Amino acid sequence: SLVQLSDHPQYAGLIAYPVGWLFIWQPIMRKVAPWLHWLPSSALYGVGLWVFALYIMAHLVAGNPPFLGFTGITYVALVGHVLFALAAAWAANLLFRWAGTGN
Repeated sequence: SLVQLSDHPQYAGLIAYPVGWLFIWQPIMRKVAPWLHWLPSSALYGVGLWVFALYIMAHLVAGNPPFLGFTGITYVALVGHVLFALAAAWAANLLFRWAGTGN
């Protein structure tokens, strides 16, 4: 049977995270701060997604306390979102170099 993304949010993250970097965040940053290297830009992207995940999705959508009450998982999620953003940006940058299209 077909896998529904709503049943497997980890797949949505694996797809949406890099797509958001490539087609939303990176074009915005090229206009707003073209001088900013991809490394700090991707860290900011990770923080932004952390805010989206722990405030908008966890609090406003699911009804949990904002940022899950700033417990230990809050900071683990911050580190995880930033590390994943760094990895996604690094991989995209590497793929652009291999393709010879620049970034």
